[in-house]
Order: sequence, then C-alpha cells, then structure tokens
Amino acid sequence: MSGPNDDAADSRSSLLQSVGFLARSVQILTFEEFFAALSDTGLTPAVHATLFMVRQNPGVRQGVVANALHILDPNMTKLVGGLMAAGLVEKQNDHGDRRAVSLRLTRKGQAYLASLDDRIAELDLVYTGGLTDDERSVFVSLLQRVHANLSARRNGRRPSAPEGRTRRAKASTSGAP
Repeated sequence: MSGPNDDAADSRSSLLQSVGFLARSVQILTFEEFFAALSDTGLTPAVHATLFMVRQNPGVRQGVVANALHILDPNMTKLVGGLMAAGLVEKQNDHGDRRAVSLRLTRKGQAYLASLDDRIAELDLVYTGGLTDDERSVFVSLLQRVHANLSARRNGRRPSAPEGRTRRAKASTSGAP
C-alpha cells in the first residue's frame, strides 16, 4: 500500500531527472553558499559577475555586460551606480556613440576584486567538491554547451541536436521550470 510520502518521493525522483529543476535548485544552493562564504563583504553574485566581466574586458559597454549577465538595463544602471558610488567602477562615454557607456575598474575596484579572488576560487571548489578534476572539466563543458544552446534559442537560432539524441518526454513534462 502506498501512502502520501511515496507520492512525494516519486515526484521528487521525477524532478531530479528534470534539467530545469536541477539547474534552478543548484542555482539556489550555490547562491546560498556564496552569501554564506562572503557575508562579510556584502558582495552579491551579480556584483561579482559585473566586476569580473569589467576586469576581463576593460572599456566594455554597460549594455553588453547587462546582456551577458541577463540583467535588465534599469537594474544594471542601479548596480553600476552603486559600484561608482563605492569607487569600484568608473564610466566613460563612448566617443563613437554618445549614448553608449563603457566601464572600467578603478584602482580600488581592481584591488577589491583581487582581494576576493582566492575566496571565489575556494567557493568554486565547494560547488564541485564531489567531483574529480576530470568530472569537473566535463561538467563545466556540458554547462557551457547548455548555455550556448539556450543562448542560441534566445537569439532566434536553434542549434541542432547531436547524433543519437532522443527526446525524453517524461523528463520534459515533469512540471519543472
């Protein structure tokens, strides 16, 4: 005889086969780890990603950062305003397009981000703690492919499925996001 707990276990088991559910659940768990590990800094994942992207691409346009990080323009404007007020980022008007704004880290921003690099690297190890180096490499590669596929769809292109790929209807209809 099965009871309500069996139904809940079956539902959870089905959800654990859903890419959408797992991706969202992992995002929540990684954010929880991020906030716990960096609670003394006030840093958020969005602020870290913005600072990191600007450090890697000095002079990048604010809109490019917003698009790459999936941050709405008004929210990015507010985020950058806070970074400017903290003295971490500076804006420069693009001489070719007066509407465009490019971003650079200030010296203070560079030092701040550098001071967090080891902690961020340790956090990345926490996220993948149960994986070998080879498994982590494969995992990151697969996440990059999923990201590329979804980005292509978002931009109106539909990437082709690899040979031998079959649709798993049960997983895709689990009700997960």
